[in-house]
Amino acid sequence: MEFARAGHTVTIICRWHPSQPAQEMIAGVQCIRHMQFSRTGNIKWDLLQDLIYSLRVLRTLPVADVAIPHSFWLPWLLPRLRHRAGNVVAHVQRFPKGQIGLYLRTASITTVSQTIADAIVQQCPRASRLVRVIPNPIHTDVFLPPARPRAYGPNGTILYTGRVHPEKGVDLLVQAVTILRQEFPGLHLRIVGPTRVEQGGGGDSYLDRLRGLAGDYPIDFVPPVSDVAVLADVLRDADFYCYPSIAERGEASPVAPLEAMATGLAPVVSSLGQFRGYLVEGRNGLAFDQRGPDAIEALADQLRSLIVDPDRARMLGMAAVQTAQQFSYRRIAGLYLDLFTQLLEK
Repeated sequence: MEFARAGHTVTIICRWHPSQPAQEMIAGVQCIRHMQFSRTGNIKWDLLQDLIYSLRVLRTLPVADVAIPHSFWLPWLLPRLRHRAGNVVAHVQRFPKGQIGLYLRTASITTVSQTIADAIVQQCPRASRLVRVIPNPIHTDVFLPPARPRAYGPNGTILYTGRVHPEKGVDLLVQAVTILRQEFPGLHLRIVGPTRVEQGGGGDSYLDRLRGLAGDYPIDFVPPVSDVAVLADVLRDADFYCYPSIAERGEASPVAPLEAMATGLAPVVSSLGQFRGYLVEGRNGLAFDQRGPDAIEALADQLRSLIVDPDRARMLGMAAVQTAQQFSYRRIAGLYLDLFTQLLEK
């Protein structure tokens, strides 16, 4: 929508749903919807389905100056079969899985963090001239600090938002909070996100494990929140925030901690490289070593340092807000438009 506001003609080809028309205009953006297969978990079958989908999409792509395909096969097909698509920019959101050599005929390869950019170049050194890092945006006009300053302190609420899955390290957080509750019995833990397997969660067995780790202390499990305004209220209602992901190759550039930062929360995260694009240890948030043998104690220590020192939590939170403001949709759209202009001038 930011591209359309800047005066550009924008078309999005997306998944079709029975409740939606095949084509419609939304805020100046033309939406064309196609039937899309659901993932099966079988890589070979999913790649075949993606190929079929990509060939269908090729027939309806409009003439363009720039095309940004998100599927596996389209960045390979477009430069070969649809020259009217213009400059093809392959967007690699997650760690590459061997496909980068297929994208060498694209005009550029964008990704969201330097960690993934490094992995792309490591996999295919010839792609180094094509790679550009442009981070994910957040709604900085929605995610704002609370009107009243947070109280912080030992009776506060620690919040996690995201998929409730083992790779997110939620069990580490539960165990760390269990330790902290021995010192601060009034401490609360709220976990917001999907738990069901079909939604990306760990399922009932993982949920039962988390409850078992918590013992007698209750955990406030909240269903996923899709409305960004409601999610912003949830963040503003918390005193502390933690995103202890251990998914070293599963994360791209998580926006959940960045959204928390925009509301004035100083996040405590794991030491994954994907967070380095916006979090500076000790300046606008804290990190712990999720790989170490004492990861749970290390996480508890970092959370404790904020609980016992509200001034520090407040100072880090203020710096976090300033950082998050740099990731507005308008600014990130501007970075893309700068790239597109450079490609068109070649």
